[in-house]
Amino acid sequence: MSERGSGNSGGGGSTGYSVEEITPGLPVQTPMPVGLDEHIEVSRYLARALTSLQSDMLESDRPAVLLEIFFSGIRRILGCEQIEFWLHDPVGMLGNTLGDTPELNGLLMLTPDSTRITSIYNDQVAPRRVAEHETIDLGMLASSTTRNNIFAVPAVEQGHIVGSLHFKSPRLDLISHGGDLELLFDFMGLVPVALRLSTGAQLTSELMLVDPLTRVANREGFTRDLDREIGRARRAGRHVALVSIRLCGLEGMANLSQQHIQGRLLSEVAHKIAGGLRATDAVGRVDAMCFGVVVTEAHPNSIEAIGARYQEELSRDLLDDGAGGAIEIRPNVSWASVNPKEYPGRAISELSGMMLDSVLQASTCNISGEVQITKAAQLQ
Repeated sequence: MSERGSGNSGGGGSTGYSVEEITPGLPVQTPMPVGLDEHIEVSRYLARALTSLQSDMLESDRPAVLLEIFFSGIRRILGCEQIEFWLHDPVGMLGNTLGDTPELNGLLMLTPDSTRITSIYNDQVAPRRVAEHETIDLGMLASSTTRNNIFAVPAVEQGHIVGSLHFKSPRLDLISHGGDLELLFDFMGLVPVALRLSTGAQLTSELMLVDPLTRVANREGFTRDLDREIGRARRAGRHVALVSIRLCGLEGMANLSQQHIQGRLLSEVAHKIAGGLRATDAVGRVDAMCFGVVVTEAHPNSIEAIGARYQEELSRDLLDDGAGGAIEIRPNVSWASVNPKEYPGRAISELSGMMLDSVLQASTCNISGEVQITKAAQLQ
């Protein structure tokens, strides 16, 4: 700012103006609104927590594990009472991958009908608090005794709503600001991507557990099935039954054409065994010429008869050898029935390995060529 001064104007004299001295530096700060510092810290906490949860989810190669991490993480971060996740699963791919409904720290609802999810966001595709009457009409958190203070956050992938997260009574200081809800919205957009990646990883892993020749489980895949059944039997206090079926007489087929015939015979036998299984049973190729069968919920006294039935059905078959002749199948059968509770000090993987080794040893082909049914040695 300049001011008019007094005095003569002319060379060497005063210009007639005096200039106010200006102090260089930043402008004076506006006072911070009360509570803003605190809210910034809350938002930083939410951003860090969601980023950490996202990293944990992306490390998972199993959808069931990822969903448990997701539910547990959201409940911990938001401090909510109840939580559910609706997800569009049009052809049942995720449902098939998950298998038995896993025990999760929240409710997962898979639906082939996307309209049930998209109808939540008819007005705007954004996180929102849902009115009590809407939650009843939409069926949100149906097990909840009260339907107030429920929030919904859409999961959007490539511009399409594919899921919806619902939670009740969260910490309001974490979602009181539009920016906080925006953080949740961005996070939920990554959940379908993480699920897709983990589903693909599991399917790839499962392909590695399949015997390429017979299309049944290989030894590692069969061991997983046996491990799972031992775990169920241990919880239920019942026996686990394992039957080994070894095909004798095929070991000497060594040249190329014979190996092709051998491979076809193994495939036909695997198909016959698998075709006679119940939905809860499992079959796998556990050795070059040997198949294993897990028989679920069978009484120990019935296992020998089950093994005899397999032996009878396979023994009476003459399979085409591909060269105008026929090959008679000679199956040696062994079996074991174990109550896992009788081995409290054994880990599940250790017990399954012991069972498998025991039946494989008992089914060894004998020199005479006669088929037999043998009970495997008692586990030590």
